[in-house]
Amino acid sequence: MVQVKLISAQRAEIKRTTNIYLGQTTDVGASVYIVQLTGKSYKLDSFIQSIRTFLILETIRSGVTGIYP
Repeated sequence: MVQVKLISAQRAEIKRTTNIYLGQTTDVGASVYIVQLTGKSYKLDSFIQSIRTFLILETIRSGVTGIYP
């Protein structure tokens, strides 16, 4: 998950970038977006690199997880 501080002019760009990386916007505030991504480490690194022009407030990465029934 990545928490990004935005101004209104940047909203369309962060939405577009999130869609390109098949991410989901989990929360939208007045000036903050929280984006959820899943995938390989290089995909997440690439997403973070592509939004480096925005102010990234927080990044949370869980690593490899598994669920067994």
